[in-house]
Amino acid sequence: MAPSDLKRPDSKSPEKATNTSNSSFWSLESLELLSQIESSSEGLSSDVAAEQLARNGATRLRQKRRPDAAILLAQFNNPIILLLAVSAVLSYLLDDATNAWIIFYLELAPGTLNLDLL
Repeated sequence: MAPSDLKRPDSKSPEKATNTSNSSFWSLESLELLSQIESSSEGLSSDVAAEQLARNGATRLRQKRRPDAAILLAQFNNPIILLLAVSAVLSYLLDDATNAWIIFYLELAPGTLNLDLL
């Protein structure tokens, strides 16, 4: 399979390079695959890396950050935690406020450990 069998997307296209022949990349010999992607076992040469950077642009991973409130609410999406919340409310309604506050604290403390507060 020749390197021309590997289609390269333009820099604005989100699609990946695809192999147009019937062979999948995992069924190719390593040297053949390296020649298709213009690389070697030592990695890309500086010239090829500069050419691909100019052609495709910089590749950056985007980290999608969820809001802290969404992370906090996801911590309590558990039937046991919901049962504890109901028991805390019942304790408070039955004039046992001390136990209710202890249960609420035991629910909230572990849930806040996953937040990035700094």
